[in-house]
Amino acid sequence: MSQPAKVIVAEQALLAEESGVELSVNIADDFPGLKTDERRFKQVLTNLVSNAIKFTRRGGRVCVEGQFDVKDGAVLMVIRDNGIGMTSEQLALALSPYSQVHEAQIHTHVRGTGLGLPISKKSVESLGGDFTISSEPGLGTAITLRFPLELVVINS
Repeated sequence: MSQPAKVIVAEQALLAEESGVELSVNIADDFPGLKTDERRFKQVLTNLVSNAIKFTRRGGRVCVEGQFDVKDGAVLMVIRDNGIGMTSEQLALALSPYSQVHEAQIHTHVRGTGLGLPISKKSVESLGGDFTISSEPGLGTAITLRFPLELVVINS
Protein backbone atom coordinates (compact mmCIF):
# COMPACT_ATOMS: atom_id res chain seq x y z
CA MET A 1 0.00 0.00 0.00
CA SER A 2 1.76 3.12 -1.14
CA GLN A 3 -0.70 5.63 0.33
CA PRO A 4 -0.35 5.51 4.12
CA ALA A 5 -3.47 5.01 6.22
CA LYS A 6 -2.68 8.30 7.97
CA VAL A 7 -3.15 10.20 4.68
CA ILE A 8 -6.40 8.36 3.90
CA VAL A 9 -7.85 9.29 7.29
CA ALA A 10 -6.66 12.90 7.01
CA GLU A 11 -8.82 13.21 3.88
CA GLN A 12 -11.86 12.94 6.19
CA ALA A 13 -10.85 15.98 8.28
CA LEU A 14 -13.18 18.38 6.46
CA LEU A 15 -16.20 16.11 6.96
CA ALA A 16 -15.33 15.86 10.66
CA GLU A 17 -14.94 19.63 10.98
CA GLU A 18 -18.23 20.31 9.19
CA SER A 19 -19.95 17.73 11.43
CA GLY A 20 -18.51 19.21 14.62
CA VAL A 21 -16.73 15.93 15.39
CA GLU A 22 -13.17 15.67 16.67
CA LEU A 23 -11.11 13.35 14.46
CA SER A 24 -7.87 12.06 15.95
CA VAL A 25 -5.33 9.85 14.25
CA ASN A 26 -2.87 7.76 16.20
CA ILE A 27 -0.78 6.11 13.51
CA ALA A 28 3.01 6.19 13.72
CA ASP A 29 4.85 7.76 10.79
CA ASP A 30 6.71 4.49 10.25
CA PHE A 31 3.54 2.37 10.42
CA PRO A 32 3.91 -0.36 7.77
CA GLY A 33 1.95 -0.62 4.60
CA LEU A 34 0.09 -3.67 3.39
CA LYS A 35 0.59 -5.94 0.40
CA THR A 36 -2.96 -5.53 -0.80
CA ASP A 37 -5.27 -3.81 -3.26
CA GLU A 38 -4.59 -0.16 -2.41
CA ARG A 39 -7.79 1.15 -4.01
CA ARG A 40 -10.01 -1.30 -2.16
CA PHE A 41 -8.26 -0.67 1.17
CA LYS A 42 -8.66 3.09 0.69
CA GLN A 43 -12.37 2.65 -0.07
CA VAL A 44 -12.86 0.57 3.07
CA LEU A 45 -10.99 2.93 5.38
CA THR A 46 -12.67 5.99 3.85
CA ASN A 47 -16.11 4.43 4.24
CA LEU A 48 -15.57 3.32 7.83
CA VAL A 49 -14.14 6.65 8.99
CA SER A 50 -16.85 8.68 7.22
CA ASN A 51 -19.54 6.41 8.72
CA ALA A 52 -18.06 6.89 12.18
CA ILE A 53 -18.16 10.66 11.67
CA LYS A 54 -21.72 10.64 10.28
CA PHE A 55 -23.08 8.58 13.16
CA THR A 56 -21.36 10.63 15.87
CA ARG A 57 -23.21 13.63 17.21
CA ARG A 58 -21.74 17.14 17.13
CA GLY A 59 -19.16 17.46 19.90
CA GLY A 60 -18.30 13.75 19.72
CA ARG A 61 -15.07 12.14 18.66
CA VAL A 62 -13.71 9.56 16.23
CA CYS A 63 -10.27 8.02 16.68
CA VAL A 64 -8.33 5.95 14.16
CA GLU A 65 -5.40 3.95 15.50
CA GLY A 66 -2.74 1.82 13.89
CA GLN A 67 -1.65 -1.01 16.16
CA PHE A 68 0.53 -4.12 16.13
CA ASP A 69 -0.30 -7.50 17.57
CA VAL A 70 3.00 -8.30 19.26
CA LYS A 71 2.11 -12.01 19.45
CA ASP A 72 1.98 -12.65 15.71
CA GLY A 73 3.04 -9.41 13.98
CA ALA A 74 -0.40 -8.62 12.58
CA VAL A 75 -1.33 -5.03 11.78
CA LEU A 76 -4.57 -3.63 13.14
CA MET A 77 -6.52 -0.55 12.15
CA VAL A 78 -9.06 0.44 14.79
CA ILE A 79 -11.81 2.97 14.08
CA ARG A 80 -13.54 3.99 17.30
CA ASP A 81 -16.29 6.53 17.91
CA ASN A 82 -18.48 7.67 20.76
CA GLY A 83 -21.48 7.97 18.45
CA ILE A 84 -25.01 6.66 18.70
CA GLY A 85 -23.98 2.99 18.79
CA MET A 86 -26.18 -0.03 18.06
CA THR A 87 -27.75 -2.97 19.81
CA SER A 88 -26.69 -6.46 18.71
CA GLU A 89 -29.89 -6.71 16.67
CA GLN A 90 -29.24 -3.36 14.97
CA LEU A 91 -25.64 -4.39 14.32
CA ALA A 92 -26.78 -7.59 12.59
CA LEU A 93 -29.16 -5.50 10.48
CA ALA A 94 -26.43 -2.97 9.61
CA LEU A 95 -24.19 -5.81 8.38
CA SER A 96 -26.92 -7.12 6.04
CA PRO A 97 -26.90 -5.71 2.50
CA TYR A 98 -29.52 -3.04 1.77
CA SER A 99 -30.62 -2.92 5.40
CA GLN A 100 -30.58 0.25 7.45
CA VAL A 101 -31.03 0.92 11.13
CA HIS A 102 -34.13 3.10 11.41
CA GLU A 103 -33.09 4.65 14.75
CA ALA A 104 -29.78 5.76 13.24
CA GLN A 105 -31.59 7.63 10.50
CA ILE A 106 -33.85 9.35 13.03
CA HIS A 107 -30.98 10.46 15.29
CA THR A 108 -28.58 11.54 12.56
CA HIS A 109 -30.65 12.18 9.44
CA VAL A 110 -28.08 10.11 7.53
CA ARG A 111 -29.46 8.26 4.52
CA GLY A 112 -27.68 5.69 2.44
CA THR A 113 -28.03 2.45 0.56
CA GLY A 114 -27.27 0.13 3.45
CA LEU A 115 -24.21 -1.25 1.66
CA GLY A 116 -21.29 0.48 3.43
CA LEU A 117 -20.68 -1.94 6.28
CA PRO A 118 -21.45 -5.16 4.37
CA ILE A 119 -19.18 -4.18 1.47
CA SER A 120 -16.42 -3.04 3.84
CA LYS A 121 -16.57 -6.34 5.73
CA LYS A 122 -16.49 -8.43 2.54
CA SER A 123 -13.69 -6.28 1.09
CA VAL A 124 -11.48 -6.66 4.17
CA GLU A 125 -12.05 -10.42 4.13
CA SER A 126 -11.27 -10.63 0.40
CA LEU A 127 -8.04 -8.72 1.07
CA GLY A 128 -7.05 -11.45 3.55
CA GLY A 129 -7.94 -9.55 6.71
CA ASP A 130 -10.45 -9.94 9.51
CA PHE A 131 -13.25 -7.46 10.28
CA THR A 132 -14.71 -7.24 13.77
CA ILE A 133 -17.21 -4.76 15.11
CA SER A 134 -18.63 -4.07 18.54
CA SER A 135 -21.16 -1.44 19.47
CA GLU A 136 -23.27 -0.24 22.38
CA PRO A 137 -26.20 2.14 22.14
CA GLY A 138 -25.25 5.59 23.39
CA LEU A 139 -21.58 4.65 23.80
CA GLY A 140 -20.39 4.16 20.24
CA THR A 141 -18.86 1.64 17.90
CA ALA A 142 -15.41 0.12 17.42
CA ILE A 143 -14.31 -1.60 14.22
CA THR A 144 -11.04 -3.51 14.03
CA LEU A 145 -9.40 -4.47 10.75
CA ARG A 146 -6.74 -7.12 11.31
CA PHE A 147 -4.21 -8.02 8.64
CA PRO A 148 -1.86 -11.00 9.18
CA LEU A 149 1.93 -10.69 9.12
CA GLU A 150 2.19 -12.13 5.59
CA LEU A 151 0.37 -9.01 4.29
CA VAL A 152 2.57 -6.54 6.17
CA VAL A 153 5.31 -4.68 4.29
CA ILE A 154 8.38 -4.97 6.48
CA ASN A 155 10.57 -1.87 6.28
CA SER A 156 14.23 -2.65 6.86
